[in-house]
Amino acid sequence: MSLETASATMQAVCAVRAEYAAELGDALARRVLEVLPAGAEVRARLDTGSRGMFSRSIRLRSLYIARAMRDAAADHAQLVVLSAGLDFRAMSDVESWGQRARVFLDHPASQALAHDVLRAIDFEPAPPAKLVALDLATFGGGDLARALVAAGVDPELPILIVWEGATYYIEPEVVTRTLKEVLEFFSRVHIVADFLQRNAYFRPDGEPLDEGAARNLEYVRSLGEPWVGFFDAGDLVSVLRDHDCTRVDVTMREDAERDLLGEVLMSRGTMFFIDAWKGWTHGQS
Repeated sequence: MSLETASATMQAVCAVRAEYAAELGDALARRVLEVLPAGAEVRARLDTGSRGMFSRSIRLRSLYIARAMRDAAADHAQLVVLSAGLDFRAMSDVESWGQRARVFLDHPASQALAHDVLRAIDFEPAPPAKLVALDLATFGGGDLARALVAAGVDPELPILIVWEGATYYIEPEVVTRTLKEVLEFFSRVHIVADFLQRNAYFRPDGEPLDEGAARNLEYVRSLGEPWVGFFDAGDLVSVLRDHDCTRVDVTMREDAERDLLGEVLMSRGTMFFIDAWKGWTHGQS
């Protein structure tokens, strides 16, 4: 992947984050957008197709994650961003994160793009922030944990693992395996991630739920970035509890939207956030 072939959605996300950079604590978003000139155009196209809900969705989930990141920084935690893409929010925030590990992990092609972007904006991540290339779909047992430790993550210290806007594009078994591995290896973890709710898009027989769901699925497929990761919140909660999470919170997107943006404008019941803690909750570092 290069600057010329960067994911259309990824560029559009950068455009949204650039607009709300101050609110999101994203010091690099505007500079990143400057080297991805298609970002604003793609964002406008996606907003036209969604009546503005694309930007609202990105802003909402970014605010949700930003809150978790602020809490973790206050708790002196380490940060791991899975499927990081061009999310560089914590990369330059030495004041909040100090010398604690900050690892931005993604598929090798996406990491190559991230390196290209950082070079283009003339930004060198300050140690100990590191970009790590790993294909989650093909790693073997223990590879992820080993890669994180090699990048400076201390297994004995609290770790915030952020997985934002990515599970939609990853097969469910890969997502589940990844969650299991970090919980099996690390003893003090807070995972925060967002997911598509399966029964909002599909009937039990696997066919699209209705014409609207079929239209949405075809639209993202037409962009070359089909959604393949759909989940049942209850099933995920069971997996997380089976792997020693003592607290698992499920927040439907509409509840987060009401809390963070003041009113519900997006469709209900289609997406949700999960916060799962093992061995650590906010304020207990």
